[in-house]
Amino acid sequence: MASLTNEVLLARHLVRMAPEPAAQAHMLNRALDVFHEYFFGLGMVTELQVEVHRMAEAGESLTYETITATNTQIWRKWHGDAVEVTPDGCGASWCEGSRHLQNFYGYQYLTGLAAGVAFADAIESEGQSAVARYLRFLAVGAAQRPAEALAGSGVDLRATGPWRRALAQYAAWQDGLERTFAIRP
Repeated sequence: MASLTNEVLLARHLVRMAPEPAAQAHMLNRALDVFHEYFFGLGMVTELQVEVHRMAEAGESLTYETITATNTQIWRKWHGDAVEVTPDGCGASWCEGSRHLQNFYGYQYLTGLAAGVAFADAIESEGQSAVARYLRFLAVGAAQRPAEALAGSGVDLRATGPWRRALAQYAAWQDGLERTFAIRP
């Protein structure tokens, strides 16, 4: 969460300080790419992991075909008709980057980004009191369960607030990128 909190803060700073619309568009595009990969892309990976675990616990066969069919359904659910999803294309994407399938890696980044946006919001709006809460959270390390440590720091991922703030951040960066293209000659 520390790296993602810092990444959100840095992205916001770079967007604000960009000397021209082209530089701002570059920073916004980079921020949106990171968000898309960690929040949406790894969100789909997380859903696949949950479903594969469910399949295994139910005694269902875990083969290339069954996992690919499951991933194809997830991609279709997330993208609707906006993307052509085939088993040989997006459906087979689970075979790439095996680190994403270990220890709920995707879930860690997905929740980390939501928490990072919440911490960045607090740091920018509250200043030092939020920085102190954030540093206390980091100091907890593995001595406390992450969800409880986060909640104790003012970021309760069991509530909708952090998730809504994360989506609002994505929308703000997307709107900002659209505005930079609108003012270009």
